[in-house]
Amino acid sequence: MKRLLVMLMCFAPLCHAEPGADELAGLMRQAKSTSGFSARMNVLVTRPDGAHATPFKIAVIGRFSADKQQLRINGISPDFVRGRFFAAESVGSGEIRVVAYRTPDKVSGVDSDARLFDSSLVLWDMFSPWWSWRRQALLAGERINGRECVMIRSSADDKHSAVREVESCVDVSARLSLRTRLYDAHHALLRSLLVGKTLQKADSFMQTAKKLTLTDAEGVMTQVEVYSGDEQYQIPADAFSALDAERDQKSGAR
Repeated sequence: MKRLLVMLMCFAPLCHAEPGADELAGLMRQAKSTSGFSARMNVLVTRPDGAHATPFKIAVIGRFSADKQQLRINGISPDFVRGRFFAAESVGSGEIRVVAYRTPDKVSGVDSDARLFDSSLVLWDMFSPWWSWRRQALLAGERINGRECVMIRSSADDKHSAVREVESCVDVSARLSLRTRLYDAHHALLRSLLVGKTLQKADSFMQTAKKLTLTDAEGVMTQVEVYSGDEQYQIPADAFSALDAERDQKSGAR
């Protein structure tokens, strides 16, 4: 009877073996895949001296597939962000292209590592390209805000990348990194992302961040909270047309 009980316990979900490093990275890539999503976010930036910047609201629209990932960040309010947007695209090569404008006739290129709206938000991080890096290694498990997570270290081969190493503490069942730390080539901490509260994804066992705190090396802290709202703001039928226009312009110049 005791042997039968042990066998039954080992068929339970809690007895399933944890995925290896490469398998876990693959699961995180799959978790990102979506035909489309949108979210409204409240953003509060705290400067190193403790002073708070004016809070602002943004909308994030995206669609991620295996061969192309696209994001667009629209400023909602107040006036200093209203009408501004950033559009970005990452293709199979891993290169991230970004365009931005305040008005449609002022389109310009933007560094994917640049701050958005003078916050700790960085477009490069939103694409989380480290899950596709060749080198992945499991570390010891931890607990973040009372939740068990598995530490995984992702290392880059690209010597031109500002971020060379990423340590993520992943809640495997939720397919969500509860804490992410990004380091440079000298293992100096560049940015950290900490999930404070989560939301269950619709029709899925997976979760997404509802509250997130980002802190960068300069001491700027950015608190982000997903919210439900009914603000009237316009999103063009093709939210990524600026990227298409830039691609066509470059193709015509060749």
